[in-house]
Amino acid sequence: MPQNPALTAQLDTVEGNKTLFGGGLFGGRAKKAQALFAQATSKGVAPAALLAERDYGDNNLYYALAFSTGEDIDLPTLEKLRGEAEAIADGLRDHGYLYDVPVAWDGGGKIWIKDRPAFRNLSDPSRGIYVIPLQLLAGESWPRHIAWGIVGGGLQVAAVYHS
Repeated sequence: MPQNPALTAQLDTVEGNKTLFGGGLFGGRAKKAQALFAQATSKGVAPAALLAERDYGDNNLYYALAFSTGEDIDLPTLEKLRGEAEAIADGLRDHGYLYDVPVAWDGGGKIWIKDRPAFRNLSDPSRGIYVIPLQLLAGESWPRHIAWGIVGGGLQVAAVYHS
Protein backbone atom coordinates (compact mmCIF):
# COMPACT_ATOMS: atom_id res chain seq x y z
CA MET A 1 0.00 0.00 0.00
CA PRO A 2 1.61 3.29 -1.03
CA GLN A 3 -0.01 5.55 1.55
CA ASN A 4 0.49 4.83 5.23
CA PRO A 5 -2.99 4.96 6.85
CA ALA A 6 -1.69 5.15 10.42
CA LEU A 7 0.58 8.09 9.64
CA THR A 8 -2.07 9.76 7.48
CA ALA A 9 -4.51 9.65 10.41
CA GLN A 10 -2.03 11.68 12.45
CA LEU A 11 -2.49 14.62 10.05
CA ASP A 12 -5.95 15.08 11.56
CA THR A 13 -4.78 16.13 15.04
CA VAL A 14 -2.43 18.74 16.46
CA GLU A 15 -0.70 16.06 18.55
CA GLY A 16 -0.32 13.90 15.45
CA ASN A 17 1.32 16.78 13.58
CA LYS A 18 3.75 17.25 16.48
CA THR A 19 4.58 13.55 16.32
CA LEU A 20 5.12 13.48 12.56
CA PHE A 21 7.10 16.66 12.18
CA GLY A 22 8.97 16.83 15.48
CA GLY A 23 10.31 20.03 16.97
CA GLY A 24 9.68 22.07 13.86
CA LEU A 25 5.98 22.33 14.65
CA PHE A 26 5.92 22.93 18.39
CA GLY A 27 4.24 26.13 19.46
CA GLY A 28 1.46 27.32 17.16
CA ARG A 29 2.89 25.75 14.03
CA ALA A 30 1.38 22.31 14.72
CA LYS A 31 -2.06 23.91 14.93
CA LYS A 32 -1.48 25.68 11.60
CA ALA A 33 -0.34 22.44 9.96
CA GLN A 34 -3.35 20.53 11.27
CA ALA A 35 -5.69 23.30 10.07
CA LEU A 36 -4.08 23.19 6.63
CA PHE A 37 -4.38 19.40 6.32
CA ALA A 38 -7.99 19.63 7.57
CA GLN A 39 -8.77 21.69 4.44
CA ALA A 40 -7.25 19.10 2.11
CA THR A 41 -9.55 17.49 -0.44
CA SER A 42 -7.18 14.52 -0.34
CA LYS A 43 -4.10 13.80 1.74
CA GLY A 44 -1.69 11.08 2.68
CA VAL A 45 1.70 10.12 3.97
CA ALA A 46 3.69 8.38 1.25
CA PRO A 47 7.03 6.57 1.31
CA ALA A 48 9.92 8.68 0.07
CA ALA A 49 12.33 7.20 -2.48
CA LEU A 50 15.91 8.44 -2.50
CA LEU A 51 16.95 9.53 -6.00
CA ALA A 52 20.26 11.31 -5.37
CA GLU A 53 22.30 12.78 -2.52
CA ARG A 54 25.20 15.17 -2.09
CA ASP A 55 27.43 16.28 0.78
CA TYR A 56 29.35 19.48 0.02
CA GLY A 57 31.06 19.60 3.41
CA ASP A 58 29.03 22.63 4.52
CA ASN A 59 27.36 20.88 7.50
CA ASN A 60 24.31 20.20 5.32
CA LEU A 61 23.20 17.17 3.34
CA TYR A 62 21.17 17.45 0.15
CA TYR A 63 18.75 14.90 -1.26
CA ALA A 64 16.41 14.49 -4.20
CA LEU A 65 13.38 12.48 -3.10
CA ALA A 66 10.39 11.16 -5.00
CA PHE A 67 6.96 10.27 -3.65
CA SER A 68 3.56 9.43 -5.04
CA THR A 69 0.11 10.71 -4.16
CA GLY A 70 -1.34 7.52 -5.65
CA GLU A 71 0.12 4.09 -6.18
CA ASP A 72 3.70 3.05 -5.54
CA ILE A 73 6.22 4.30 -8.08
CA ASP A 74 7.08 1.35 -10.32
CA LEU A 75 10.71 0.27 -10.58
CA PRO A 76 11.31 1.37 -14.22
CA THR A 77 9.99 4.86 -13.39
CA LEU A 78 12.04 5.01 -10.21
CA GLU A 79 15.22 4.01 -12.06
CA LYS A 80 14.52 6.62 -14.74
CA LEU A 81 14.01 9.29 -12.07
CA ARG A 82 17.22 8.25 -10.32
CA GLY A 83 19.18 8.66 -13.53
CA GLU A 84 17.62 12.04 -14.27
CA ALA A 85 18.13 13.30 -10.71
CA GLU A 86 21.71 12.07 -10.60
CA ALA A 87 22.44 13.91 -13.86
CA ILE A 88 21.58 17.25 -12.22
CA ALA A 89 22.40 16.38 -8.59
CA ASP A 90 25.50 18.55 -8.46
CA GLY A 91 23.02 21.45 -8.30
CA LEU A 92 21.22 20.15 -5.22
CA ARG A 93 22.85 22.77 -2.99
CA ASP A 94 21.13 25.53 -4.96
CA HIS A 95 17.74 23.83 -4.83
CA GLY A 96 17.50 22.15 -1.42
CA TYR A 97 14.69 23.26 0.86
CA LEU A 98 13.81 22.11 4.40
CA TYR A 99 10.14 21.14 3.91
CA ASP A 100 9.93 20.94 7.72
CA VAL A 101 6.45 22.47 7.68
CA PRO A 102 3.77 22.09 5.01
CA VAL A 103 4.59 24.31 2.04
CA ALA A 104 3.37 24.57 -1.52
CA TRP A 105 5.29 22.01 -3.58
CA ASP A 106 5.99 24.61 -6.26
CA GLY A 107 6.64 27.48 -3.86
CA GLY A 108 3.16 28.85 -4.34
CA GLY A 109 4.58 32.04 -5.82
CA LYS A 110 5.71 33.06 -2.32
CA ILE A 111 9.01 31.36 -1.52
CA TRP A 112 12.23 31.16 -3.51
CA ILE A 113 11.78 27.51 -4.53
CA LYS A 114 9.30 28.71 -7.13
CA ASP A 115 12.25 30.06 -9.11
CA ARG A 116 14.28 26.82 -9.02
CA PRO A 117 12.23 24.10 -10.68
CA ALA A 118 14.98 21.76 -11.98
CA PHE A 119 14.14 18.88 -9.64
CA ARG A 120 10.39 19.54 -9.58
CA ASN A 121 10.50 19.31 -13.39
CA LEU A 122 11.34 15.62 -13.02
CA SER A 123 7.86 15.10 -11.56
CA ASP A 124 4.90 13.64 -13.42
CA PRO A 125 1.83 15.19 -11.76
CA SER A 126 -0.51 13.40 -14.19
CA ARG A 127 0.62 10.14 -12.53
CA GLY A 128 0.81 11.63 -9.01
CA ILE A 129 4.61 11.37 -8.95
CA TYR A 130 6.51 14.27 -7.40
CA VAL A 131 10.17 15.11 -6.78
CA ILE A 132 11.49 17.47 -4.12
CA PRO A 133 15.05 18.66 -3.39
CA LEU A 134 15.65 18.53 0.36
CA GLN A 135 18.32 20.11 2.58
CA LEU A 136 19.12 18.79 6.07
CA LEU A 137 21.75 19.42 8.70
CA ALA A 138 24.63 16.95 8.56
CA GLY A 139 24.01 14.00 10.82
CA GLU A 140 20.27 13.87 10.15
CA SER A 141 18.85 11.00 8.15
CA TRP A 142 16.68 11.72 5.12
CA PRO A 143 12.97 11.39 5.86
CA ARG A 144 11.41 8.09 4.85
CA HIS A 145 7.94 9.60 4.33
CA ILE A 146 6.41 12.72 2.80
CA ALA A 147 3.08 14.13 4.02
CA TRP A 148 1.01 15.71 1.29
CA GLY A 149 -2.38 17.34 0.87
CA ILE A 150 -4.30 18.96 -1.94
CA VAL A 151 -5.43 22.34 -0.61
CA GLY A 152 -7.13 24.91 -2.82
CA GLY A 153 -6.13 22.88 -5.88
CA GLY A 154 -2.42 23.00 -5.00
CA LEU A 155 -0.11 20.39 -3.53
CA GLN A 156 1.23 21.02 -0.02
CA VAL A 157 4.13 18.85 1.17
CA ALA A 158 6.17 18.32 4.33
CA ALA A 159 8.94 15.88 5.17
CA VAL A 160 8.04 13.45 7.96
CA TYR A 161 11.06 13.16 10.21
CA HIS A 162 9.47 11.09 12.95
CA SER A 163 7.51 8.02 12.03
